[in-house]
Amino acid sequence: MARGSDRPDSDVDLMVVGDLQVLSLARPSSACRRLWAGSSICFCIRRPNGKLLEMIGQTRRSC
Repeated sequence: MARGSDRPDSDVDLMVVGDLQVLSLARPSSACRRLWAGSSICFCIRRPNGKLLEMIGQTRRSC
């Protein structure tokens, strides 16, 4: 999608920045999976200082 060429097999990478608990993404993650059904979704969670906290999803590229 980032290239503007959305295809049925496109993956979705979402970056979340903030002081939060990983479990707080359960409801938004579920909504994203319904919205982009059939696409792999990767959440990249970073602290405000830029430190990577967690990557969740099937595509584990650097984000």
